[in-house]
Parts: sequence; structure tokens; C-alpha cells
Amino acid sequence: MLTLAGAVAGSGQAQTPRPTFEVASVKPISPEDGVGRAGFEGLFPQMSPGMINAARVSMENRSLTNLICTAYRVKQDQVLGPAWMSSVRFDVDAKIPEGSSRSQVPEMLQVLLEERFNLKLHRERRVRSAYALVVAKEGPKLKSHEEPARSTSGGAGSDLKRPAMPRPQGGLVHNQYANVTLGTLSEILSGLLHWPVVDMTELGGRYDVGMDIAVSDMPGMARMAGRPDDTPGPSVFDAVEKLGLRLESRRLPLEVIVVDQVAKAPTPN
Repeated sequence: MLTLAGAVAGSGQAQTPRPTFEVASVKPISPEDGVGRAGFEGLFPQMSPGMINAARVSMENRSLTNLICTAYRVKQDQVLGPAWMSSVRFDVDAKIPEGSSRSQVPEMLQVLLEERFNLKLHRERRVRSAYALVVAKEGPKLKSHEEPARSTSGGAGSDLKRPAMPRPQGGLVHNQYANVTLGTLSEILSGLLHWPVVDMTELGGRYDVGMDIAVSDMPGMARMAGRPDDTPGPSVFDAVEKLGLRLESRRLPLEVIVVDQVAKAPTPN
């Protein structure tokens, strides 16, 4: 395990130490092991931040792109860098210092990536091809989320949780998401399409969303099943239309993170 020294941001006058993990381990995993453990985290990292509590962070089978997304609070399509960043994978296990909060974990992860991978990057805005998520002419067909009654034991009502791992069945994959905003749905669609999706519906509220999509339109699911599946069925676009929404191809100004420098292997633990 490597003890991480407190990093200091900026230069010159008095500076505030950046939050860091107390100790952290970054373990490279083999491509074979990564495919075998792909699961939900590998296919839908935007909906699975890993195990984070008041004392520990555990993120398994994550690409550098996934880790940068978590550290800088951006989506995968906003990260521009070497192609290998999306294929080389790691297990990260870290201890949060006593007295720190979970909200500081992204900043701690930033320091970890800088120290262990010599990561250097910058933000900029670029006009890029993207899909705009808009309301169809017929209007939205969305089911509003209803919070369950709080239990007498004092448990809180449900918030957005990681959905159950979808499984291919009969050539289809049923994707079910509870308590999501349209912004979150855009992130999910971006992950499914591997293309930027921007919420332009102007719809507020939270919804329970179900989408049936052909396995042939979700290559990651075909890999999980261990074989390709070319059974015809509804595409992601078809599933979106059933929600009374539409994906339109547009050129939009988007904020991106450009990776200027990064090492392929981390420094030793």
C-alpha cells in the first residue's frame, strides 16, 4: 500500500492542501480478467461509482477513462485521450482519512491519478457531433417516480440506486432505471450509444424508465452472453421513441477534458 502525501494546489501565496486518501492501492488487471469480470461496472460505469462509504473506496475493473470520469465528474464521451485509456483496467482500493467526507472522494481521486499515473489534462469547449434528447411531437410517455412510504423503523425513502444488472433473454435486454432525471437518462443513453447525448427536453421531475433493446444493439451484452446475437429487435432509438422522446443528431458546444499526458502503468503500491 502506498501512503499518499497531501498535495498542494497552486503556487505563491498561502495555499489550501488538497484532500487525499490516507492510503491507496492501484492494481492493474489482465484483459482476460477484465472481460470475465465485466459485469455492470464494466458495461455501465456511469451508473456505478463503486463502493464508497465513510471509510473506504473500492472500484473494480475500471478503465482510466472511467476513473477520470469519477474524479472530474464528467461523462465518458467528454474525455479525450489515447484510445488505450478505455481498455486498460485497474482495481482501486483506498482508505478515506477520518474526518473527511464522501463528497471529497473525486478530489482525492484526482490527486491519486496525478501521483500514480502522472496525469495532466485541461478543460475546453468544442463543437462536437452529439444527440439531443428532445420530446417527440406526441408528447412524453414517462412514468413519474413515486417515493415509497418511509418505514416505521426510520429508514429513508429510496434515492437513485444502481439498477439490477440487465440480462439478455430471447434476443432482448430489459433495462430498468428507477428514480432518474432526464439528465441521468441522457448519461445512460450516452453510455449505450458511445456518443454524447444532451438532455434538451426541458422536463423536470424523476421517472421510472424501462427500455427493451435488442442484444444486437448492445455489443457489451453479447460479449457477456459469450456469443454474438444478431436477432433483430428494437434499437436504442426505438426504445427512446416508446418513451415519447427522440434523439436528434446535432452539432453542439460541449465541455471536454483533454488528456495531455498520462502513464499507461501506475507507479508501484
